[in-house]
Amino acid sequence: MSAAGGEPADAPGAGSNAALPPTALMAARRSLDLVDGYALVDDLAWAPARSVWTLGFSLTLEEEL
Repeated sequence: MSAAGGEPADAPGAGSNAALPPTALMAARRSLDLVDGYALVDDLAWAPARSVWTLGFSLTLEEEL
């Protein structure tokens, strides 16, 4: 929620490209593909109950002995 209340400017319904996440968030999401062990589970989705974008992923780390 914005400081003035209501939906943030990048929330769905707030502009002409409202169904899309902000450009910076999409770029950050794409950069995760470069992380070893990263696997996308659920792509970016708007969670209206919490007014946030969510991303589901798994991260597998290799243990060095």
